[in-house]
Amino acid sequence: MKWRAHARLCRSVMVGCTAALALGLVAACSTKQPMPVMNEAEMAGMGAAEMLAAVEETTAAADGSEAVPDPELTADPEPDIMTEVMERYDALEATVGQLQSDVDNLNAGQTVFQTELRSLEGRVVGVEDSVEGMAERILTRFDNFDAEIGRIRKAISDMPPAGRRTPRAATPPRGDVTPEPEGPVRDIEAEVALAVDAWRQAWEARDVASYTAAYQEYAAVSRYGLRAGSSLRKRSLSRDGLRTRMELLVRQYARMEIGVVGFRVVEEEGRMVVTFQQNFSAWSTNDDLKPAYADKGIKTLAFVEQDGGWLIIKEDWVPVGQ
Repeated sequence: MKWRAHARLCRSVMVGCTAALALGLVAACSTKQPMPVMNEAEMAGMGAAEMLAAVEETTAAADGSEAVPDPELTADPEPDIMTEVMERYDALEATVGQLQSDVDNLNAGQTVFQTELRSLEGRVVGVEDSVEGMAERILTRFDNFDAEIGRIRKAISDMPPAGRRTPRAATPPRGDVTPEPEGPVRDIEAEVALAVDAWRQAWEARDVASYTAAYQEYAAVSRYGLRAGSSLRKRSLSRDGLRTRMELLVRQYARMEIGVVGFRVVEEEGRMVVTFQQNFSAWSTNDDLKPAYADKGIKTLAFVEQDGGWLIIKEDWVPVGQ
């Protein structure tokens, strides 16, 4: 019986030692506090009861010690601050880049707008100058025409009676019969001057029909053609040929002006012959300031009275120094 009790005691001691060793390893791995370790002499001098008590103390000490918690099991992982900072920096840098792109686009748009504005201002100034120049030319032409009309009227008033076309002589009265007045004396020169002005206005208005209607059906027209400022041979045109030439001028030029200088009218062989210097200018477009073509020459128009008006029966033009 004694040997059985002794065997149970040895088994208990071995179990206690094994448990104590395991607890000691656990405590050593879980805490930084030093744990008391029994040497072999102390263990040899202890009985089973004392060894069990020592194991319980060791266990209690292990349970009461502060263990280092496993960060992966007891707490949430802390965020990586550098990673978060870099992400915020990248987002801010992207925002700044977008703002810079918007500013560049705005600057580019402002530059284009300023360029177009300057171009528009230049065009407005050009149109204003063109209008002012046109107005001055029109006023000058009206002044010249008024002056010519005044000189014609003065010349007519100063002409002797033999130089005028006088009305038909009145029939001497018979008995007590009083002759009826024949009406006011006609101013033939003034009528012809108005016919010349109507012819000029039709030409400037590019009205081919009205311009051609100013000529008598069998009118003879002769002109010297010009090319690059040099005279060419003399050409004869009928009224149909004159219409064709006028249509060509209308297609070629957008605006034409005809100046009349030194107007003079006389009666020759039943015709009223008008002589003046003709200054012709033509522009390719209405916006051009400088004419595309210009010439001047002596124009002679012979008028005959027909159908209650005056028509051109003959026309001659000879160029003068360009």
